[in-house]
Amino acid sequence: MKKFAIILMIFSLNQSYAGKMKISQLKDKISNQSSTINKLAAEIRDVEEKMALSNEDYLKKIKDIESKEKNLQELKYSLTDSSKMIHDEYLLSQKALNEYLLEASDTDNDQYLISKKLYSEVLMQKMKDLKSAEEESEKILASIKKNENDLSEMKNTEQNLYALMLELESKKKDIGTNYLTLKEKHDKNQTILERELSRIRAKKVVKAQPTKTITNELDLIGFQMPITKFSSIKNGKKGITFKFSETTPVKSPAAGKIVYSGELASYGKVVMVDHGDDVRSVLLGDIISKVKKGDSVQAGEMIGYTVSDPGLTKSLYFEIRKKNIAQDTSMILSKNENKINKKI
Repeated sequence: MKKFAIILMIFSLNQSYAGKMKISQLKDKISNQSSTINKLAAEIRDVEEKMALSNEDYLKKIKDIESKEKNLQELKYSLTDSSKMIHDEYLLSQKALNEYLLEASDTDNDQYLISKKLYSEVLMQKMKDLKSAEEESEKILASIKKNENDLSEMKNTEQNLYALMLELESKKKDIGTNYLTLKEKHDKNQTILERELSRIRAKKVVKAQPTKTITNELDLIGFQMPITKFSSIKNGKKGITFKFSETTPVKSPAAGKIVYSGELASYGKVVMVDHGDDVRSVLLGDIISKVKKGDSVQAGEMIGYTVSDPGLTKSLYFEIRKKNIAQDTSMILSKNENKINKKI
């Protein structure tokens, strides 16, 4: 027997230690997951900031490209106009030269010399204008080449920015997936931890508020069973559960006052009777109450009846409480029955 007690104690200690280890491991895991989640969140923010900057640069580069293309187009138009002007000037000069040669053949030498001098001056001016126009065209052509090179570099930069945005978007997606997966695991572990802590708290409450033995004064009240017709009875550490399959009266287990009659959460119909001295009895299950709050009842007085359905077995739970602490109801009924038998 002592060996069994020692084994039981060791087993209990091991269970307690295992429980503490499980909670400690859960807390460590949740802490590590929280740290990683925070890092992932920071990475996502960093990527989003880079994406925002890249997007601004990309949009600015697009506008610059549009402006450069427009400027390039204007330069090409200007070069076309300049080339046309040079060509037109050249044709006029050629025509003037031809006319001069025709006229020169019909004049004497003095007139020829004068005409030649005048024409030379005109021609020199024309050539000067043509040279100036040619230089302007060369400048425009050089500007066009520079703009074309700049435009090419800008388009390469734009493509690189676009590739960077795609890369950042992909990176954000991967980090986001890892973040959500880890967050789900973290929340799951948090739920498990809360459940374990709740279980431990519940055990502490049970240890702090153990089921107390009813006082001798309570034994003298003379509690009796609330129903006499039932198919089976199950004695728990606190209350008693009656199984029944037919309609039968439900009686007050002792004299007292009805303090509650109605439904309570998911328990179904509930009747509570205050017997004084902080003692109450609770009846709940498939019943129909015939009393209301404030009614005074005597021991054995009908307070309702069970509800039955053909072919179905239903339940009625009965519990005695002292200072809102559940008592060993079956033991109280057993003691009262023995007292009655002794008196008989």
